[in-house]
Amino acid sequence: MAHPNLTEGNNYFRNEKYKEAIDMYSKIHKSSNYYQEA
Repeated sequence: MAHPNLTEGNNYFRNEKYKEAIDMYSKIHKSSNYYQEA
C-alpha cells in the first residue's frame, strides 16, 4: 500500500459508479416490467 489515500479514492469512485449503474439498471428493469404487465 504505497498510496492508501489514492486506493481509497479509487475504491470510493468505483463504488459510486457501481451504485449509479445498479440504480439505472433497476429503473430500466422496473419500467420494462411495467410495460410487460401493461
